[in-house]
Amino acid sequence: VLGGWTVGDKLGAGAMGAVFKATDGQGRTAALKVLQPHLATQKEIVARFTREAKALQRIDHERCCRCLGYGTQDGAPWLALEFIAGRSLDAVLK
Repeated sequence: VLGGWTVGDKLGAGAMGAVFKATDGQGRTAALKVLQPHLATQKEIVARFTREAKALQRIDHERCCRCLGYGTQDGAPWLALEFIAGRSLDAVLK
């Protein structure tokens, strides 16, 4: 459990972090982005991650996934985004 989200299957990973499918006690499903541990100790990286989360919370549009929350737990910065089922952008572009 991270930030109230029960972490499930890993959906993908990149240089900055990993993304997991997660659920909360309200029945919501999210794409939970977690910053890589070696980056979570770098103040500038964590600040950029937090700015991204705050910016995403301000976006409210039917064509954009919503930010469901963000925070840090046990030194791990996380960001919960509305989960949208379907193919990844990478798969669509290929």
